[in-house]
Amino acid sequence: MAGYYEKTKNGKYRLFASGGTGPDGKRKRPTKTIAAKSDREAEKELAKFVAEVEKNEYVESSKFTFKDFVDRWLRDYAEVEDNLAPKTRYRYKEILDSRIIPAMGHLKMEKITPVHLLGFYRNLQEDGVRKDGKKGGLSAKTILQHHRVISSILSCAVQWQVISSNPAGKVKPLSKVPKKQTTCYDENQVATLLTAMEGEELKYQVLVQLAIFTGQRRGELLGLEWQDINLDKATLTVRQASQYLPKRGVFTKNPKNESSERLLSLPPFLVHMLQEYRKEQVKDRLKVGELWQGSDRLFTTWDGQPMHPDTVSSWWPKFIRTYNTREAFDAEIAAIRNKLSAEELDTLESLREPYIKLNGANSKSMKKKLDAVEDKIINIIGRKSLDRIRRGQKLPPLNFHGLRHTAATMMINQGLPTKSISGRLGHANISTTMDIYGHYLKSADKEAADRLEQAYQNIKGNCKTDAKKRQI
Repeated sequence: MAGYYEKTKNGKYRLFASGGTGPDGKRKRPTKTIAAKSDREAEKELAKFVAEVEKNEYVESSKFTFKDFVDRWLRDYAEVEDNLAPKTRYRYKEILDSRIIPAMGHLKMEKITPVHLLGFYRNLQEDGVRKDGKKGGLSAKTILQHHRVISSILSCAVQWQVISSNPAGKVKPLSKVPKKQTTCYDENQVATLLTAMEGEELKYQVLVQLAIFTGQRRGELLGLEWQDINLDKATLTVRQASQYLPKRGVFTKNPKNESSERLLSLPPFLVHMLQEYRKEQVKDRLKVGELWQGSDRLFTTWDGQPMHPDTVSSWWPKFIRTYNTREAFDAEIAAIRNKLSAEELDTLESLREPYIKLNGANSKSMKKKLDAVEDKIINIIGRKSLDRIRRGQKLPPLNFHGLRHTAATMMINQGLPTKSISGRLGHANISTTMDIYGHYLKSADKEAADRLEQAYQNIKGNCKTDAKKRQI
């Protein structure tokens, strides 16, 4: 198929390709205007253009709807390996299918304006737009996610010369996203947590301690294999991550970025714990025998399958809730023990585990059982004591990722250089570390200044003492 180009008055190039004949017998001649630096570059673009026309893959930009372009973008960019992380690609598709395409899919690409986008973002703030049925519109953070998806797609459209400029670059989402401060445990709470963990399976003890003392992400922890652990050199290599997506299941991927692939030194106590855990896992594997699935992962199911990320997400809050309830229950009973008869104490002991197990239950049937147990407890110790048990909270709620933040703040408090902290956490840039942990870094810096002031005063005091001695 032949094609040719001509240079326009404004310095751009207009490409022409013969597209055969249409149903009406008329000759088709698709055209495309591009910006090229030279005739040679225009010739290369012409060859690509002719090839697209031959394969019936070319659609004139004037006829491109937003949905048409999204389909092309998904095929030629989003679904190409390494362009987008699997979870990012899944989230993008979810956002596109649920709201963006229904609202904007029919619009012609070249007709999309900043006004269209502002109207769409305003609609996302309206009552009734939420899929969960809750009142109010979407949060500022979720609207910003929609904006980023649209902006990314339209930016690609500019690069592919489908449109001349990106209208998303000329607008901002209507609401400013409030910056949330990271939540984590302080050193006293970490000490409480480690004590609480002593009653858990060794597998979970190792998981939590690695999270706290190496700062790895959940996916990186679950992606660890024994070949990544060098017990002799006391090192751990982060080279992959485990992730889950609906329909795809659990799969292994590369870490978040190039900097996430890193070698971490391990403190002696963690090396010892890993040695004990390795022995225990070998024993468990021998018990299972042929049912073992052959996984070399540190964290597996009983038959050797890689542990599901959601297992950690569901176990962790349940563990915190159970620990708090148990501690509060025991503390309240200890406080009023001398007021209770032996029979009442026996009854409370029989109610203790069922109450702890049922506390925080979600299903209606479980809540019914919990109500029945609570009625019996109230009859013995009263409503106020039960309320104190409910409020008892030695370890505040914290998502599992909060342990990574805990690791970062502990390193900051120990005075490690920001660059070292950034490298250990696997951040792509030190600016990422500064942005996330700036507040803690400032606090640590203020404490350092206070200590320097104290050191200065001590030195000054010693100088005065020495001067007096010389005078004598």
